[in-house]
Amino acid sequence: MSARLQKLVAPFAHLSQEDWDFALSQSKLIHLKKGDYWVREGSTCQYIGFVIGGVFRVFSTVKGKEIIAHFAFERRNPVLSAYTSFINQMPSLESIQALEDSSLLILHHSHLQKLYEEKPVFERLGRLLIEQMYVLAKTRIYDLQHKTATERYTELLEKYPQIINRIAHHHVASYLGIAPESLSRLRKKIQQA
Repeated sequence: MSARLQKLVAPFAHLSQEDWDFALSQSKLIHLKKGDYWVREGSTCQYIGFVIGGVFRVFSTVKGKEIIAHFAFERRNPVLSAYTSFINQMPSLESIQALEDSSLLILHHSHLQKLYEEKPVFERLGRLLIEQMYVLAKTRIYDLQHKTATERYTELLEKYPQIINRIAHHHVASYLGIAPESLSRLRKKIQQA
């Protein structure tokens, strides 16, 4: 677990063993079953997490329809939170649900603030990770506005080849912004090509 965290953090900041020990002492490991919610829309998100194993979906409900903003896997996009709620400590506009049995290493908001205050390297790390998440969010918005469903699906498969075996098709369709029937036609068309 520590080696994977170190690999994630390495491009952003060099942490000493003392820094790692301090951060891990503030964190805890939790396990969720498939279908469990880590964050529910309307509650305040108190934690930021690192996906140790499993997969999560981050989604909101608009007029009774679920809209998936992103997925978090142990190897892709492993940092997870309802960020607006977590940063501003206000009720969340989105929910986070485990799509399979999953594990998270979590850090409470107050403990993160303590890390920032006591170890400046963590403040730099936090800023750089948030910048990366901002870029991912802007890319997602751009893709939804400017790319076809076929382009979005093809890129999704390139980024997350495991997605077909791990995530229900109706969730993939929601993420792509299309109906499940449209995804079925799209998959069939790509398989025939």
